[in-house]
Amino acid sequence: MTRKRQDPDDAVELRRLAEERMKARGGSREVLPAVDEVERLVHDLRVHQVELEMQNEELRNIQEQLVAERGRYFDLFELAPVGYLTVDGDGAIVEANLTAASLLGLSRAEIVGRQLTSFIVSADQDIHYLHRRRLETGGTADVCELRLVQKDAEPRWVALSTVAAREPDGSPVWRAVINDITLRKQAELEIEQGRARLMEAQKLEAMGRLAGGVAHNFNNILQTLSSLSALLALRSRTPEVAGSVEQIDAQIRRGAAFARQLLTFAPDHPLAKAPVDLRGLVESMAPTLRAALPENVRLSVGSRDDSSPLWVEGDATGLEQVVTNLVQNARDAMPTRGTLSIRTFSRDGFGVLEVEDTGRGIDDATREHLFEPFAAAKEARGASVRGLAFAYGIVRSHGGRIEVDSAVGRGSLLRVLLPAVAPSSVGVSNQSAAGEMLPGHGEKILLVEDEDATREVLTDLLGLLGYDVVAAGRGEDALALPDLTAPDLLLCDVLLPGIPGPALAERLRKRWPRMSVILMSGYTGDIAIPRDAAGNRARFLQKPFEMARLSRELRAALDDAPAE
Repeated sequence: MTRKRQDPDDAVELRRLAEERMKARGGSREVLPAVDEVERLVHDLRVHQVELEMQNEELRNIQEQLVAERGRYFDLFELAPVGYLTVDGDGAIVEANLTAASLLGLSRAEIVGRQLTSFIVSADQDIHYLHRRRLETGGTADVCELRLVQKDAEPRWVALSTVAAREPDGSPVWRAVINDITLRKQAELEIEQGRARLMEAQKLEAMGRLAGGVAHNFNNILQTLSSLSALLALRSRTPEVAGSVEQIDAQIRRGAAFARQLLTFAPDHPLAKAPVDLRGLVESMAPTLRAALPENVRLSVGSRDDSSPLWVEGDATGLEQVVTNLVQNARDAMPTRGTLSIRTFSRDGFGVLEVEDTGRGIDDATREHLFEPFAAAKEARGASVRGLAFAYGIVRSHGGRIEVDSAVGRGSLLRVLLPAVAPSSVGVSNQSAAGEMLPGHGEKILLVEDEDATREVLTDLLGLLGYDVVAAGRGEDALALPDLTAPDLLLCDVLLPGIPGPALAERLRKRWPRMSVILMSGYTGDIAIPRDAAGNRARFLQKPFEMARLSRELRAALDDAPAE
């Protein structure tokens, strides 16, 4: 700002100061009356020179102040952490700071003159319109949240705060402050997604527990029917009865398969690992899988090597669910037509299951999230990522892995590798349940089962097999038995009212250390299976089981009982 010298008093004061400065330099203000006029003129010139020097000094100080002010303005306006815009009455940007330009990914020259609305995502135009209308109708300063289009990048969320103002010439303008809130919005989205995942997980857990309870009761009913069927077969050996028993057993096995599928949804369903014939499991599932496929999808089930059993260590129910998931995903990849091939073979100490389809294939982006439980990406093949995540979790829990070979347009091949076991390690209880039941030799069995019908029919069956049976409906009843002849084996349900089966087994083993234990249940939940003094887990039977399987388990447990 320049200093104005229109006031005569300012000129007089300046002259006085100049004369004093001259006097300090050795000059004299007094002029003798006889002094020539030239000397007076020289004196005045010197005074004016000093005046000019003082004015220059003042101008330099003002210039330095202006430079400092300009620096502060640059820091406060141009480098502010928020964007500043001035918008005229027609909505055109007339001024923008560097931060605003950076938010839009453009230079300032590319912004000025353009309509502010041209940088707002179309879906958020109404938000900006209502924001402006509130101000135009006399509202106070307002803040709205919307997305701004960013050049060559994803839109950014901003908080837009606007106030009405006027330029020096009186024209109306809008002063806008833009604050980048993208990170906050992303955090809010992640929180919302996490809340949704938690609610979904809780819902699935509740459904799983319900499924477990239903399966438990259903398996108990099937167990009673299976025992009655075996009892009928033992008491009547006519061909007509044998045929009816066979049909009954087939329906019981079908119901048991449905119950096993229900149990796979239970959150704490344990894996009852035992040697499983992977090849036989797949072949037994073939009719059910074929029925679940549309007519335009051809199913091929075979083996790459031979037809001998392919033993792996695993849970049959879980492995069935893996096969079902992979087949369902392959089916979804072929909405019009195609071929689904299932192959089993042995390779480098692994039992291998391959599921191959001729569908659309999987792109690289989808493959990266294929086994994530809550993947948000839409799958190129229409597959259920949650289903694959479930299958992946079961395979991992078996110590195996899943390999994926796929490309868009040429189908997909998912290969499951499970650790194989030697045929010599396959116990008698894991062989086919078909065949005659193994008899007992008068051994004493303590049966604890809370279902009256199941307890009664098992008591009759075990008696027909040659065992001496003592039955109880509750754990407390079993503990109250007198110390007579020690039982050779405890056959006990897991979920009992009062004392659970595993806890009852531990207490009875302290009383009778040589007693063998077989636990049975339609659903074990998260109850731990007890161990004996040598650290061996008790034998376990998943309901419903066939009587031939029970007879083999009884015989194996009694034969393996420790000597005194």
